Amino acid sequence: TSTGASPTTPVVAIDASGAFVVAWSSTGQDGNGKGIQARFYDASGNAVTGEVRVNTTTGRDQFDPAIAIGSGGDVVFTWTTTYPLKSTTDISYRRFDLSGSAQDALEVPVTNALQFVDHSKSSVAIGSGGQMVVTWQQANGGNWDVYAQRYGSPGSATGGAILVTPSVVGGT
Repeated sequence: TSTGASPTTPVVAIDASGAFVVAWSSTGQDGNGKGIQARFYDASGNAVTGEVRVNTTTGRDQFDPAIAIGSGGDVVFTWTTTYPLKSTTDISYRRFDLSGSAQDALEVPVTNALQFVDHSKSSVAIGSGGQMVVTWQQANGGNWDVYAQRYGSPGSATGGAILVTPSVVGGT
């Protein structure tokens, strides 16, 4: 029942009870370019919400979502964002609960928007205590590096970004 055009890159996460969340990127639903939409379902497959806009920044494009659901019902979305004032991309996240209510008023940047390099293809995992790790690839000349950032509960960064695999030729 999407009101956007060209929904792409669907992703899904499921919790231990069978409740699940589906997210995708589509054009025209957030007022400017692509945005991240999600729909929340209970363990019986009944929709808990209609379509929920995940991103709060609506300038330019938000795409390539990832989702994780923690054992406490925390739902975390990550995605790639382009910004109006630069031509490179960054990674952001936003937390929700399984009822579809946002736990963060705004999206939270993972990568440094002042770095003029591309960050893309994020992934996220949540531990039993609400801690999480976000990974992404980052351009390094003609190569790509993989980074990880740890977050403590309820979402504050723990230390700096960790270089996981330097200079993987051709992307990951």
